[in-house]
Amino acid sequence: MSPQPRAAVELARFIRELSTATVPPDVLERARGCLLYGLGIGLLCMDEAYARVAEAAWQAVDGTTSGPGATAWRSGQRYGTATAAACNTVLMHSRCQEDTYGSAHLGIVVIPTALALIEAGYARPDQLILSLVAGYEAAGALERRLGRSSTALGFRASPLYGALAGAATAARLLSLDEAQTTAALANAAAFAGGTLQAIGDGTDEWRYQMAAATRRGLEAAFLARAGSRATAAALDGTRGFAAAFARTAIDLPLKPGDPWALRTVAFKPYPVCNRNQTVTTLAARIHDSQDLSHIRHVRFRISPFVEHGMLERGPFDSVAGTLMSTYFSCAAALAYGTVSRAMLEVFDDALTHVWIDRIDIQPDEAVPYPSAHADIEYTDGRRDTVVLMRSFADYALPRKEVLALLTRLARESSVDTALLQTLDAFAFDSAHKTIEPALSVFANARTARPSPHQEMVWTPPPR
Repeated sequence: MSPQPRAAVELARFIRELSTATVPPDVLERARGCLLYGLGIGLLCMDEAYARVAEAAWQAVDGTTSGPGATAWRSGQRYGTATAAACNTVLMHSRCQEDTYGSAHLGIVVIPTALALIEAGYARPDQLILSLVAGYEAAGALERRLGRSSTALGFRASPLYGALAGAATAARLLSLDEAQTTAALANAAAFAGGTLQAIGDGTDEWRYQMAAATRRGLEAAFLARAGSRATAAALDGTRGFAAAFARTAIDLPLKPGDPWALRTVAFKPYPVCNRNQTVTTLAARIHDSQDLSHIRHVRFRISPFVEHGMLERGPFDSVAGTLMSTYFSCAAALAYGTVSRAMLEVFDDALTHVWIDRIDIQPDEAVPYPSAHADIEYTDGRRDTVVLMRSFADYALPRKEVLALLTRLARESSVDTALLQTLDAFAFDSAHKTIEPALSVFANARTARPSPHQEMVWTPPPR
């Protein structure tokens, strides 16, 4: 029996052999759904400050271009390929409502990477969907094995595995051979990184981490294309990616596509941390189904797989703090039946704080992620437990539900829902002869915006 290939070689071979014949139709459909969702969320972020800040910084560092390059969707300005892709990554990340596989937000890297390469003329648009599959599945195979371990050590999964996702997508679009693709993945493994401290502390570093991952993935692939040498042991060597970032060895083979990661890529109903989605949904259901005046206290029990910032009660002074806080998310959902993007900026809402004082969040080994339990104590002394069991597959929405979710969010944000119809038609186009429809949606959105940055305002409904 021949020995198993190194992990980077195995992933490179998988990327090279992808075709519409080898990828199940439902997985291709899921990749199209991720494309729709990612671009739709990006459209909803046009007035977020983070993309404006990122673009101002990178324009100062890199300058603009009149030659080969791609468009920054927020402004319409053309930059070099990596700069444009990085700007668009920050845009798609600005609501913290991007897609998620395990602990990693891969779509906000692979989608801007692919579209920038195609727009810049490095690749054909008909390869778009397979390139997305390459990114999700190659990085997904690693996150599936290593994600919990690397996160527990303080590394943020999204930039860590995102750099590899971007390299895989770029390698596929650039038609790199197996050796070059191996080198691209090895380069990305050597360049990857990103810590979790800023997320719980409510500062902005994490907003831009993913752009660094996008740049690293593109640089990794172009270096390989230009002839850089890289070790095949980059992922599974004794000083490689798994050993350094997860303090473990990779059990080979990785078997990308077994299972297919895209089948369980999750879409967030609320613009808060992925760990908070189910428990926030549970709180909203309690709001909708019960007389809140009869509730004295609620103890929410969640998986002990928590991140820095989730157990903070406040006070809050940043959106990074409110979107991470399980207390804030649950309290707002109990108070109003939902959590919108604008609500996250109201740090002193009285009713939300009433509920923050009346709930507790308890990590519980008996609650599997991503499920949640609520132990309710009523004013008359009665007690009840409400359970919401969830799996990642429950958040892997089909096409119609993706469009319905985006439509709800667009109405909350006063975004023209007709633009979503254009994105839907583009994402599910079986031919993809051009990416112009996607670019036109952002051009139309720019024209419709009253100002470069419009502050979000949310007013609580009358009580």
